[in-house]
Amino acid sequence: TSTDDAALAQQARGAGFATVLLKPVTPSTLLDALAVALHLRSPGRAAAPRTTGDAMEREVRASRSGRRVLVAEDNPINQEVAGELLRAAGLVVATANDGNEAVERALAGDCDLVLMDVQMPGADGLEATRRIRAAGRTDLPIVAMTANAFGEDRQACLAAGMNDHVAKPVDPERLYATLLRWLPANAPAPGPATPFGAAEGMTLGAGSVSPSTSPSIPPSIPPSTPPSIPASIPASIPPWIPPSLSPSIPPSPLAAPSVAASVAPSVAPSVAPSVAPPVAPPARAASAPSPRSVPRSVPPSVPASVPPTPAPPPAAPLHDRLAAVPGLDVGQAMRVVGGQPALFRRVLERFVQAYGGHDPLPLDAARAHSLRGACATIGAVQIAAALHDYERAARARSGEAADSGEMQQQAEAIAAELRLLIERLRAELAAG
Repeated sequence: TSTDDAALAQQARGAGFATVLLKPVTPSTLLDALAVALHLRSPGRAAAPRTTGDAMEREVRASRSGRRVLVAEDNPINQEVAGELLRAAGLVVATANDGNEAVERALAGDCDLVLMDVQMPGADGLEATRRIRAAGRTDLPIVAMTANAFGEDRQACLAAGMNDHVAKPVDPERLYATLLRWLPANAPAPGPATPFGAAEGMTLGAGSVSPSTSPSIPPSIPPSTPPSIPASIPASIPPWIPPSLSPSIPPSPLAAPSVAASVAPSVAPSVAPSVAPPVAPPARAASAPSPRSVPRSVPPSVPASVPPTPAPPPAAPLHDRLAAVPGLDVGQAMRVVGGQPALFRRVLERFVQAYGGHDPLPLDAARAHSLRGACATIGAVQIAAALHDYERAARARSGEAADSGEMQQQAEAIAAELRLLIERLRAELAAG
C-alpha cells in the first residue's frame, strides 16, 4: 500500500497479514518486511529497529562519531530537534536554510550525509538533490525528511536521486537506524602496539632475563630464604627492626601466644619503660577569657506564637503541567526529543518565538505544511491534524491562498487555536 496509516497496518495484521510494505519500496523497508515474513523479527517490530533508541545512539557514537551531517531544513523547530539528536550521537552538524544553500554546502564537500527537507523556500529538496547529483556527487547519501505520508511523495524523493526517507516529526530510533544504514563508518582504530620486550621468549642480549626468572632475587640467594633477615633475630620479629631496638618493643596485646613465646625470657628484664612522663598542658593565656565569662548568644526575638513561613512547594515539571493541555500529546513530543526535558523546553521556546509574534493568516499550502511539521514536533496533534486537512485542500487548489468561505473559516479556526496554545505555552514556560 502507498498509505502510511497506523490504523490500516493494525487492520491488516488483524486480518492475518504478516506486515505492511509501503510503496515506493526501498531496500530498507523491503528488508524489514522480509525479516517479519520469514519470522526473523516479530511483527510488532517490523518498521522499527530491533534495539532501543539509546542502544542505537551508542552504536552511532561508537562507529560514526565525528562524521559530518548537513541538515537542510527551513523550520527552526525541526532544525533544533534534528541537530540535538545528531550531536547527542557524536556527529558534527551543519545547517542549511533552503535548497540553494544545501546545494552549495554539499558541493563544497564538507559533509558525509545530507538530511534534506523536501519542501523549502527557493529550491526545494527535490530540486536541490537533482542539482547535487547532476554535479557528480552521486556517492553522497541524501535522506529525505518529509511530513507527507503519501506514496507519491516518497516516490518523488527516490526519483530525484535520494537514497532513503524519514518521516517528520523525526523518530530518534528510525533516524539512528537510517544513519547506521547510510552514513559511512569510521575506519577501525589500530590495535595497541606490543610493548618492547613483552613477547614471550624474546632474547634481549647476554644479560637478558627470561619470563620465568624474577629479576629482584639474585641467583646466589635461594628464593625461600629472605635475604634481609639476619640469622640471630627470631623469625617472629619483623626484619625491618634492628636487633638493638627489638628488646624495647613490647609484644602487642593482640598478638598470638606463639608470637609472644618466641621472645627470649632473658630479654624481658632489660626492657625499659617506653612511656614518656605526661606533659603538662600549656598555660592559659592571660588574655583568654574564661569559659564562664563568655556571654551566651541571644537568639533574635521572634514571637513564639508566629510560626515560620513554610517554603513554597516545588513546581511540577513542565512536561507534567503541559500534559493537562487539551490537544497536546506530551508523550509524543518527549519521544521526538529523545526524552530530554531540557531540549523539550528549548523547542517550546523556539516555537513560541517563531509563531507567537505574527498572524499565520493568510494560510497557503506551504505555510500550512511548515506549521504542521512544527506542531507535530511539539505534540500539538489537534492543530497538526487540522493543518493536514487544510494542506490537502489547499494543494487541490494549486497551493493558492484560501479563496473559499469554507477554507477561510478553517484557517481562522486554526489561527485561533494556535493563539490559545501559544498563550498557554508562554505562561507555563514563565512559571519555570
